[in-house]
Amino acid sequence: MEFFAFFALVAASAMILTAGFLRPTGYMQLPCLMAAVFVGWVIPQLWSVRQFYADTYDGHLATLHGFCLVCLIATVWGWQTGRKSVRKAALARAPISDTTLLKICVAITVLAVLMSVAIGARALEERASSTWSGPITIMYFFSNLKVISLFLSIYLTFKAPRPVVWALLAVNILIYLPILFVAFRRRGMLEAFLCVMLAFWFARRTVFPRLFIAIAMPIGMLFVFAVGDLRQLSSGEDGERNWVAASDLAEVNFLDATPFTDAENSPELTNAFNLVRYSNERELHTFGTESWNRIVFQWVPAQIVGQRTKQAMMIESRAPKNIERIFNEDKRIGATTTAMGEAYLEFWFFGAVFFFGTAFMMGRWWRKSLQGSRVAMMLYASGLPVAVLMPTAYAIYFVNVMLLYGGAIYGLAKVLSARSQRKQQRHPMRNELASISRGYHDT
Repeated sequence: MEFFAFFALVAASAMILTAGFLRPTGYMQLPCLMAAVFVGWVIPQLWSVRQFYADTYDGHLATLHGFCLVCLIATVWGWQTGRKSVRKAALARAPISDTTLLKICVAITVLAVLMSVAIGARALEERASSTWSGPITIMYFFSNLKVISLFLSIYLTFKAPRPVVWALLAVNILIYLPILFVAFRRRGMLEAFLCVMLAFWFARRTVFPRLFIAIAMPIGMLFVFAVGDLRQLSSGEDGERNWVAASDLAEVNFLDATPFTDAENSPELTNAFNLVRYSNERELHTFGTESWNRIVFQWVPAQIVGQRTKQAMMIESRAPKNIERIFNEDKRIGATTTAMGEAYLEFWFFGAVFFFGTAFMMGRWWRKSLQGSRVAMMLYASGLPVAVLMPTAYAIYFVNVMLLYGGAIYGLAKVLSARSQRKQQRHPMRNELASISRGYHDT
């Protein structure tokens, strides 16, 4: 039973990935990219987990395989439902201008620079710690908005290039360079790749060659598994991270970091298996407790309300501690529970609703962006890396992050668009002359 469930997951993932590649823009859509994560990250780890537990815990493994398959199907279903829910009449609003997009990009770029400088000014011991706490967590939280400014700076470079746009692009590249080549952040790598690809499509309606994408995906997965080795190369003796020489990168054995060569390289799906096993053996589900705690942890600042108040708002969950005590398995530092493991613990097979809801919103934004909504374009571009990384994080991850991104995008778009409209109302003749002038120069 366990083998057939695993085989069904492999077959479904391969079919969805292949179907996505057969469509010109399929590799920019969530179902295809989610299937790529399953093929390149989930299934290799599950293969290793099977070597440890297939003989003794066949039923729990079959449940995990089956639930992963349900989550993948829920992603496809949610995507299609979200796309179909958008009507053409819903986009009667005036589109956001290039000038407004530029102002949004400037505002977020300035914020990203300030947060990067503020984080860099903190003590080395604080920055080198594996678990951040205090003001630096708030700085890092708002610094995540940089994905929006990166996308907009690339998009405007393709769409409406001018000196200020080139300057913004240069600043955003400088922000991302240490994230990519010093800290080796997986999320940063994916954000940079997807922002370039999506900006090129939305600005020029041009797609990258699918052969290039087919080569880039497995290479990217090799880098993901070898992130630990790469970060060791960049870590200095004093805890400060430094640039890594190309010669040192060439010495990294990327294949040895994969689960296929070392079964110990599958901590995330091992955590997911233990959550499924714990839930089944105890006949226990948390019914949203884990997700509520993650929202409180992310959005309620202890520096403002106090640590006791924040702790009082959270609901005690003993599942992780019980797993360590009952199964005698320690959770590896840095290894996540994965969205599949946590979603199953929350709501059994109905936990796939997390994947359905995420894909539903992404499908709506994709369809709206194709119909001309620039707000939807920004939401899709910033949300796609989050949705793709959701299996590697936790169940409510997409919602938690998109509350920040959505609030910034909607808020800035509304305020800046309203100011632009008021300006036009005050000076109608000036705007008309500017429009005529632009039309003259365009001819």
